Amino acid sequence: MKRIILSLVIMGCIAAPTAHAQLLKKLKDKANSVLEKKTDTDPKETEKPVSGNNNSNNNSGSSTVKAPPNASECTLAVTLEAGEVLMYDETKVYLTDGKTVGWKMVTQKDKKFYLIDNGTRTGPFDEPPLNSISPNAKHSNDLEGSDAIAKKYTKLENGKPTIQFNGKTYGPYFMITEMVVSEDKKHFFATAIEGNNMAAGGVLVSENSKQKLPGMAAKLKVSYNFKYAMCMAMDVSNGGNAYFITNTGKKTGPYDMMAAMQMSEGWLDENGNIITIPQQSPTELLVNGVSVAKFDIEIDKDKLIMSPDPAKSVVFDNGVVYKGDGTKVKADHVLYPHFVTLNNVINICWFQLYKNPQTNNKEIYVCKKPL
Repeated sequence: MKRIILSLVIMGCIAAPTAHAQLLKKLKDKANSVLEKKTDTDPKETEKPVSGNNNSNNNSGSSTVKAPPNASECTLAVTLEAGEVLMYDETKVYLTDGKTVGWKMVTQKDKKFYLIDNGTRTGPFDEPPLNSISPNAKHSNDLEGSDAIAKKYTKLENGKPTIQFNGKTYGPYFMITEMVVSEDKKHFFATAIEGNNMAAGGVLVSENSKQKLPGMAAKLKVSYNFKYAMCMAMDVSNGGNAYFITNTGKKTGPYDMMAAMQMSEGWLDENGNIITIPQQSPTELLVNGVSVAKFDIEIDKDKLIMSPDPAKSVVFDNGVVYKGDGTKVKADHVLYPHFVTLNNVINICWFQLYKNPQTNNKEIYVCKKPL
């Protein structure tokens, strides 16, 4: 599968710095000029608009609408001052306390920038104070093992490698292959080989656990909350089978070793579940080896929004939300969407720009709709 790093929050692709800046300028120019444009774009009859305003004059790639935003989905966030414009690439939607949707946006006026945080305006600033241009780290939520980090913490004792971590010794081993250390430097996960040769059994270890593996280990990954680790164990003594195994003993497989090495994606969620996208069926999402969702599109991990209930996960691609039951929802009027999980349900959130014909003011609404 060809992987294109996307920002779900902001834009379609992250390019080299120069191309990136040029693309952003084009996007801003287009967004700022769209108020004056009319289009004849209609959602296809087989697609259900995310917005309740199915207005034939709306451009489905734009957040600007001629009719007032749907009151059941949208609330007025701010009225722009004369000459003030919204920077679409500088917006953020998030959960403030796990239950309430909060938002931030940046506007520009007279070459100065302003931050509007849940209705409170601060500024002016010389530079944009909110930069949300980044890959979707929440969905690339695995920390990958590194042999360089393993070497950093490896010390020889009596001629054999050991892990020296925070004053404690782990081992000895025949070889220490990969290691991940937490950001606070208090925890680690590592893969190693015990015994006296490469054919000896591998282990997945941490500062307080050891999981034996049926063979050598590769592809060490750690969950974003650093509670769980997973690796691919290669059992060369049993026909070349491979397995995905976690530090808690969860196991999927066996897989053909070559197929496992080429598996499109494999990672852990924050509950220690093994999430995989099989190369043979790239539209399918597996949890602990069991199919839970099948999309009408090949899954790109960076376009996948995982739900606490994995079967309700969605893929957002090119203005369309694909659901795990094979259906799809057209994200009408949505520009730079954000996704938040509220009460275990994924909500699509977006900013919608409306030119009020009574006041001639440009109003910005924050909208959300459960998927």
